[in-house]
Amino acid sequence: MCPSFERPGSLAVQIAVAMPDQRDRGVLAEQIRTYGTRRHVELQVNELSGLGQTLTEDWCGYDIVFLTVCAQGQDSFWVAEAFRRVDECAGLVLIADTDKRALSGYELHALGYLLWPTSQQSIDRTLEQALSRVERQRKRRVPLPLQGYTRCCDGNAILYMRQEADRVRVQTSERSFLASCSLDGLRRTGHGNPFVPVSDACLVNLSYVRQTGKDWVQLGCGDNWHIILSLSGEYRASFTEALMALYQDGVRNTVLHTLRLLEFWGTV
Repeated sequence: MCPSFERPGSLAVQIAVAMPDQRDRGVLAEQIRTYGTRRHVELQVNELSGLGQTLTEDWCGYDIVFLTVCAQGQDSFWVAEAFRRVDECAGLVLIADTDKRALSGYELHALGYLLWPTSQQSIDRTLEQALSRVERQRKRRVPLPLQGYTRCCDGNAILYMRQEADRVRVQTSERSFLASCSLDGLRRTGHGNPFVPVSDACLVNLSYVRQTGKDWVQLGCGDNWHIILSLSGEYRASFTEALMALYQDGVRNTVLHTLRLLEFWGTV
């Protein structure tokens, strides 16, 4: 059963223990529950086989995932890589019986790399670190439905989201893709932060705009057209039309702003 993304008023932390060996995952799950009992923390622990489930709803919405990547000579690090592509925000703890994949864990922003068998002390230490980040992870997480599965994106890495017909164009700092949802749906589920509307059809990451040091930013372009986003409106126009629109939007120092625009496009 997929844990819900929306947990208003709930303090329960959703944890997945994904290990191919049933006995091993039972032992680890009990260590996690022991921590929760001793520290009076509400933990919901689910056990998964850890293979063949990385793109299914069984993996949605977990706050922390304990995942086996090396065991008995079998390297299944690809499972961790596949999971991270599905969920960019969940706390990921890698389990192995060798340290050969320890450095690779940094590439996945893993919270820890534990050697099996794990001790109660190592689990306690890892959970202390992981639980301190859960609330921040929940606020950053933006679940977006794609073809056949849900992808949990890091809201801090999304530059803007634009409505295109019945889907939403999501532009991140590294890639662009289409999500099978609407902006209205995202607003209703409360996944607006840190986004603000710059038009009825576009949400922009306000923190990203502020990082540029300007009140506008170019987020994408084609051969002859540019997308200009400002704090008070959205414009898709040619250079001249964008300049006129920005001027009408309250920019009064035309000479200075023209130079800023020309500099931004690399023409001066």
